[in-house]
Amino acid sequence: MSTAMLEVSSLVKEFQVDRGERVLAVNDVSFGVPAGSVLTLLGPSGCGKTTTLRSIAGLERPTGGTIRIGGKDVFDAGRKLFVPPQRRPIGMVFQSYAIWPQMRVEGNVSFPLRVLPRRQRPSREEIRKEVARVLEIVQLSGYEDRQATALSGGQQQRLALARALIRQPDVLLLDEPLSNLDAKLREHMRFELQRLQRELKLTMIYVTHDQTEALALSDTIAVMRLGKIVQMGAPQSLYDRPVNQFVADFLGTTNFLPGHVRSVAGDKVAVETARGTLLCVPGQPLIIGQQVVVSVRPENVQMSAKPVADGPNVWQASVETSVFLGEARHYLLAAGDFRLRSVAHAAHAFAPGQAVSLTLPAEHCVAVPQEQPVSGRADTAFLAH
Repeated sequence: MSTAMLEVSSLVKEFQVDRGERVLAVNDVSFGVPAGSVLTLLGPSGCGKTTTLRSIAGLERPTGGTIRIGGKDVFDAGRKLFVPPQRRPIGMVFQSYAIWPQMRVEGNVSFPLRVLPRRQRPSREEIRKEVARVLEIVQLSGYEDRQATALSGGQQQRLALARALIRQPDVLLLDEPLSNLDAKLREHMRFELQRLQRELKLTMIYVTHDQTEALALSDTIAVMRLGKIVQMGAPQSLYDRPVNQFVADFLGTTNFLPGHVRSVAGDKVAVETARGTLLCVPGQPLIIGQQVVVSVRPENVQMSAKPVADGPNVWQASVETSVFLGEARHYLLAAGDFRLRSVAHAAHAFAPGQAVSLTLPAEHCVAVPQEQPVSGRADTAFLAH
């Protein structure tokens, strides 16, 4: 018997566009979410992540598949079963907060209970106690009589969370809830969400295109592209072992070094590049002669002022640019025709023009099939971050 709090199986959602053309927004998506864990749907605009979330919420009627929450089916295309949103055991926080400006804080939070059918509706005293309980959880106690529009952005976000939590949902759905906040407040709210999730043991589905949020908040990340999940797993496993060029590029910053597979031996492949041979781990099975790119994260490009003998995964380079960013320095390095990015602790400073030896550890070089040509030149915009 499944222990998943949420099960999505073979989900499909088609939309009809101009001239009768149909578009697959979600194409055969399946996943399970254990109770008390956080799954993030991550991907660019138009990848299907929000449509998947809205299908779980009942705000979209899928074309095919099944959705099961808390052991009960809420959608089954084959049986033509569709449970409306208000009868699903969910809470939802929208990107725009969707709070009612004409209501006070108490009215906003209590609304989901006040609109329940009479036989299910708690008494006024019970509602008051529940409002007090969730406002304490989100640290808004004492704000009951405040107009919702008089709250700051962060307080409005916590108000939206309180309203979503008051019915004690089996699953909490969040659709890019921090995107309207400034950078510092967004970071603060990430910690608040982590605290709430752990304290309340919430099962959460989180939608975002922000890789930092995904890495910080998730137990599991599902990277989506063109309506499909292209890779799913723990944040570090996706970051360290992307299966393709898209995931490596979308999840974090990386260097791409083009080449072809020269040999395959056990769990390592040798990739011939214009600068020399790199021993790598494959992101997926590769064959000799295949065109690939090697993904190396900037923090794994090791720099040394002392000469290191040339060999596999050791290159000579020079520093082109150095940018001080507090706890770290970001570098743009020239190695032949390649330009690489590197990050080092601020205590280890290298000057522009300085000759350095680079070591690219084999376990941190991930070879994946080439999906689009790359030059091996770094994006200098990296140095501004």
